[in-house]
Amino acid sequence: IISPHFTLTHNSFNSILILFRRILILLKQTFYHLTHSCTGSFLLLPINRAILSKHFRDYMIVGGMPAAVRDFSKKGSYAEAGIQQDLILSGVINDINRYNDSVNALKTQNCFESIPEQLSSGNKKFHYSRVDKDSGSRASAQKYFKNLIWIEETGYGNFCYALESPELPFRRIPDSFKVYLSDT
Repeated sequence: IISPHFTLTHNSFNSILILFRRILILLKQTFYHLTHSCTGSFLLLPINRAILSKHFRDYMIVGGMPAAVRDFSKKGSYAEAGIQQDLILSGVINDINRYNDSVNALKTQNCFESIPEQLSSGNKKFHYSRVDKDSGSRASAQKYFKNLIWIEETGYGNFCYALESPELPFRRIPDSFKVYLSDT
């Protein structure tokens, strides 16, 4: 997420390239793991576009959770991968309930469960008001901020902040961020 008030310069372009390269390295690692599990080889030479496309489609459906990828590659079943994903998500909910008092557990769980909905709605940033529809955005932000930070600090969510400009050092816009679920 980048503010519309910046000018693209040579330095900002290089900064963007560095950022995308880091993201691609992470995606490539989990995709290679799936490919290796399904084919027994990290290299697909000569590259068969149909096979590579099938593996990529499988990866996009299964997601990057290593346990789900492992189960899918062993059994070739989306249902098995889905069971593993459900087990992981129920483990997260168990952790939320175990490490928070009852009030904060419910608030943290509401934050956690709102993340997929917020990502699918096309919002440019996280809206606290979508977590608590009964109060305004500012009141919801004060109410849920610590719970959202708990999700980030435990590694269950990754924050992606909007930038003032894509130049090093990155300067983020404080209240403009998205939250993505971690692939654990």
